Amino acid sequence: MKKTWTEAQRYCRENYTDLATVNNINDMNELKKTVNNNQNASNTFVCHEDELILIQKNLSWTEAVRYCRENHVDLVSVDSEEIQLMVTDVLHKASTAEVWLGLHYYCLMNLWIWECAIHPPSKQLMPT
Repeated sequence: MKKTWTEAQRYCRENYTDLATVNNINDMNELKKTVNNNQNASNTFVCHEDELILIQKNLSWTEAVRYCRENHVDLVSVDSEEIQLMVTDVLHKASTAEVWLGLHYYCLMNLWIWECAIHPPSKQLMPT
């Protein structure tokens, strides 16, 4: 998706936090690695509304977020063991080995964030 710098900044602020800041060569290498790893990734995903909905479309994480927000509520956030069990049950029906959820890793900040969670999940539900 082609955007001017201002359009890109607006998009990032509306959908994430902001544009990435590259302060040194390590930041640049991390950013390149992330872009290269994610540009072709295409997975099924789980949206939520009143229930969990497995979407059998292969989309990028950003496309999956957009799809869920336009058609349901958002990608699912696993903020309890009950939700974790429900997600596990739904994942058995997925057509891909990996499935997008609402968890997003911001490599430059070394931070995992649930995109739509009101309350942060417990430490035991976060990846290590």
